[in-house]
Amino acid sequence: MARPHKYDWEAIEVAYKKGLTIHEIVKSYKVAKKTLENKISEKKWIVTGELNSHVDEFKESLGKISQNIKEDPRMHQVLEDRLDTIIEDNEIIGNNRKLAKAFQSLMGAGIRDKIYKTPQDIKAGASTLKDLESIANPQASKMEVNNTNTQQTINEIVISEA
Repeated sequence: MARPHKYDWEAIEVAYKKGLTIHEIVKSYKVAKKTLENKISEKKWIVTGELNSHVDEFKESLGKISQNIKEDPRMHQVLEDRLDTIIEDNEIIGNNRKLAKAFQSLMGAGIRDKIYKTPQDIKAGASTLKDLESIANPQASKMEVNNTNTQQTINEIVISEA
């Protein structure tokens, strides 16, 4: 005689496939986590519910966008222009980051070689670096430079490069 099932595996499978997490199923159906994981692996259950609806929604939106672009040549040009701008912006940002990195190295060498001797010299260099960083990283809210921290960082650079 077959042993009665301890768990309602059909209901658990439906819940899993709809997108409930393992933790939620363990809590709701009072099934041991390892037992559930073994069943999922053995039966090769795949989450289909919410994932598929999101994929379907994405495909539908993408289809509408594609149709709009096909029907309106101006949309195609707007999209192409925007992509060109993004590519150009990324190139500028990348170049400015290279400049900022090179300038950081020059400042470190200038401090080490005693070219920058006064806090005003260091502040001017830090200000230039801040300007470069604001161009290189326009999304950053701000780069704070304060003389005490700058002097401490400068001392660390001199010590570590010596």
